[in-house]
Amino acid sequence: MFIGLSFLTFSKDKIEIQKGIFQQVKVLSDVEDKSIPKGKCKVFGKVFYEVQMEPYSSEFVLCDSVHSAYFKSEKSELKRINNDGTFEILLDTSITFLFFQEKSSAQKFTLLEEIFFENYKLQSQHKVEIEVYLPLKSKEYEIMVDKPVIYAYSENAIDFIINLKAKGYLTFTYPQLPSDHSWKMKTSQNGNLIDKNGNEFPYLFWEAKQSMSDLSQNLASSNEIIQGKDLVAYFEKELTNLGFNSREKTDFITYWCPKFISSKNVQVQFFIDDNCSVIGDLEISPKPDNLRRVYVLFQENPKVATDFVAKPLKVNSVKRDGFTVLEWGGSFKNSYEL
Repeated sequence: MFIGLSFLTFSKDKIEIQKGIFQQVKVLSDVEDKSIPKGKCKVFGKVFYEVQMEPYSSEFVLCDSVHSAYFKSEKSELKRINNDGTFEILLDTSITFLFFQEKSSAQKFTLLEEIFFENYKLQSQHKVEIEVYLPLKSKEYEIMVDKPVIYAYSENAIDFIINLKAKGYLTFTYPQLPSDHSWKMKTSQNGNLIDKNGNEFPYLFWEAKQSMSDLSQNLASSNEIIQGKDLVAYFEKELTNLGFNSREKTDFITYWCPKFISSKNVQVQFFIDDNCSVIGDLEISPKPDNLRRVYVLFQENPKVATDFVAKPLKVNSVKRDGFTVLEWGGSFKNSYEL
């Protein structure tokens, strides 16, 4: 792995904004050191790289002898960081750039983002301690499509078939999905679903893992940032507007909201009905009189660009008469804010 290090000199104020968005580089300290020659600045610190964990979480790990890194300025030769992930370099204060970039001979593509430590003024006879975080490229992420559940209702009991065509590969289904990927069930007056053996289920459950690159976020029906403490009220309102009954709202809120209730901010994107094709398709026979599909993409403490445009959810409520099928699910996209 080859990694270079990059600085650009802009105003000092902008780095605070940048840090709040995506802390690719943390400045831990910047102090005067008279032992450093005039016109020079010592930059030292540690380099971390992001590792994808199971099922959709990740963590940053110090670079080491196996996952090594190198740094180079415009006036220095290539240098390798130490096996404990530390590095140190003496720079002229006139230096305009250093850069971090992965170049692995073992791969034909790069897994880590190129990052920049921008907007920082190197001062003469100072030492600056930093931590550098190399994130995975978002397109390399596999994301869990978590707990899609399917409810079905009718005034009179009817037999129906749901053929599931998940976008990714299935990791779990309940009841177990047959080899033809079709559940054969019957509705009941109490809302439960009954299989051929008379077993009852409150809903059909599936989850899958798929590539983030398959998730077309331009199909999102909304895009909002909600404080964690306001999520319950937010979903009570939006799910009611979407036509959820009290049981479905409770199932959704008690599953998702505890994960984010203590978060400062959560980006919420709804995908509604046909736009749920980003995670898969349902073929239902007989065709429902009413079908509502809801998929929500969450990101905790998101990287917020200055050009972020909020898009409130504006979708009509689904009718509940006749044969009605409702599905909800979601995914947790990794946050880049440290």
